[in-house]
Amino acid sequence: MVKADYYRRQADICMRLSLMSDDQEIAGFLLNKAIELMGQANEAEPPARPPPSPQVAQQQQQQIQPSQEDE
Repeated sequence: MVKADYYRRQADICMRLSLMSDDQEIAGFLLNKAIELMGQANEAEPPARPPPSPQVAQQQQQQIQPSQEDE
C-alpha cells in the first residue's frame, strides 16, 4: 500500500504542476507522467470500489423485492 500511495502522491504533484505550467509541451509531459504514475499505483493496489450512490442502492432494493402483483 505504501508504494501505491507514493505513486498517487507523485501523480497528484505532476497534475498540479501541469496545471500551473505556461508551456504546453511541459504541461502535456507532466499530465502524461501523472497518468503513468496512476497506472502504476493501480497495479500496486487497485482502487477500492466506491459504495453505490443512495439512488442506485434504492433501485437495487426495488429490483430484489417481489412486486405486490406476485403476492
